[in-house]
Amino acid sequence: MPEAVCLTGAMRDVDPGCAIIRVDLDVKDDEARFTVRRILWTLKAVELARSHDRSTMSEMVRLRLTTAGIAVAVAATSAFSVSAAAGLSRTDLHRVNWRRALVPASVCGTHRSVRMRNGYAVAVSGRWPAYPRVFIGVGAGAVVYGDLNGDGHDEAALQVDCANLGGTAGGQLAFAVTVYRPGVTEPVVVGVLTPQLRGDPHYHVPLVEARTITRGRVTVSEWIYGPRDGDCCASGLARTVWHLHGRRLVAGTTAVLREPRR
Repeated sequence: MPEAVCLTGAMRDVDPGCAIIRVDLDVKDDEARFTVRRILWTLKAVELARSHDRSTMSEMVRLRLTTAGIAVAVAATSAFSVSAAAGLSRTDLHRVNWRRALVPASVCGTHRSVRMRNGYAVAVSGRWPAYPRVFIGVGAGAVVYGDLNGDGHDEAALQVDCANLGGTAGGQLAFAVTVYRPGVTEPVVVGVLTPQLRGDPHYHVPLVEARTITRGRVTVSEWIYGPRDGDCCASGLARTVWHLHGRRLVAGTTAVLREPRR
């Protein structure tokens, strides 16, 4: 870890004895930065500094947030309870409004993550030169839940599609399944699962949807189009198992269950 950074530099009213924050060198994601800001205000660091004499702040309560890669040390009196601090419990993904999901930039080639509004958004993308603005939609398929890492908290898999602004199935440009884990403030992306069988570029793009989440595995179905298939209905079907390696999902074997019609 780098040297501790006293919050006095970031918030002038905080006593140096009140709070210290250390951020791991490899912390880069938005959740980590947002979590830091949220904790500072949730724990009322300013009020603690003003209402307690430094001599009473002898007890340090350490909180390790492993999911965000952050260690936060907050000075407090013995009466202070970390468990009473709001906003530090994990998000229950079963209660999430997925029509407001935050879709990572890699799904549709956007410049940054895109927040859905009522299940969709329009954003600038650099992936398809003919379509600089794309439609991004979520929730066409059911959200699939399961405990991926065995911690007792379910992860979730959400289907996302990218399309041009034509408004038809023929304008669909890509499909992906985004897997989320519970975060401190909202769901956090574990991985983006894309079709492993690309199909013929002259036909409709392959579809992918989550089937199951089990310990260390996410199983997805891939629908592959053939020359006789309309935009509505792919006749080919494959199944890919993605494996959790550390904090990453890696594609395993893909089994073709049915070839597309020729």
